[in-house]
Amino acid sequence: MARSISKPPTLLSKTLTALRAIAARHGGQLKTELGAIDEKDQRVVDELFEEELDRRLREDDEFHRISDEIMDEIELRFALLTDGTVRRNKQGCPQSWCWETEDREAFIKTVTRFSSNHKPRFGRLLTPLVNGVWVAGPFLPKRNNGQQPKLVLLDGEGLGHTPKSVAAISTSLTRRIEAADAIVLVDNAVQPMHAAPVAAMKEMITSGSASKLLLMFTHFDEVKGDNLGNAADREQHVLASIGEELGPFAERALRSRLKEACFFVGGIDASLDPTKKSHKRTVGQLQLLADGHRQHR
Repeated sequence: MARSISKPPTLLSKTLTALRAIAARHGGQLKTELGAIDEKDQRVVDELFEEELDRRLREDDEFHRISDEIMDEIELRFALLTDGTVRRNKQGCPQSWCWETEDREAFIKTVTRFSSNHKPRFGRLLTPLVNGVWVAGPFLPKRNNGQQPKLVLLDGEGLGHTPKSVAAISTSLTRRIEAADAIVLVDNAVQPMHAAPVAAMKEMITSGSASKLLLMFTHFDEVKGDNLGNAADREQHVLASIGEELGPFAERALRSRLKEACFFVGGIDASLDPTKKSHKRTVGQLQLLADGHRQHR
């Protein structure tokens, strides 16, 4: 008899309640056993508490029951995959999924199960489990006349979504910067640059990788103002705000990149027609971006 998939709120609510009960039970016992007389003792206790709690959880039958229940639910999400091949490890746990198709629409619809965060599909997505997605194919616009640039594009997690968050970048991202031929930093032209992309630019400058930097500003068509009469005025308006965030030293080191390697696009969420005046500039900027990558390899 086929099992139905539990509704996420029900499963999560039960799990959280059970985990809180387990944590309270073990936590209370540990606090009593370890004890802390003063602040110095408290620091030592905190370290011992974390290590001992981890050990006790591994020996707790209720904790393992919850873990097994969650793994069963995860397994059911993989059962929803009707196409492709799932590769598993020796324990039967899914490690990867591979699928090939010539149908673009079917591809996009299917791969969203691994990449989407669309709320109506919550409970049926595998996105939280995915470490990476590799896609190969002739992805190129019709205007290229069949000439496909030899590019491998690596797209990672966004660099923060609030002005003050993530003021430093991760070690893994630093390694990617070192290994890549070019780095395209994409930011919204309408709003001030957030702390994370500023940190990424500073990292590239201090590590000697500034020559790899290409900057793309999206939503350029939405940059408006009474004092912005043409595209050149809008570009200067966007670039002026970057210098304020970087500071004088970084601004000097980055000045040549701001002149040579900045690209401004708009409406790239839709198909672009180079014969339309509103699209022509963006198409040209994207072509310059591809040419700029080849020049800086």
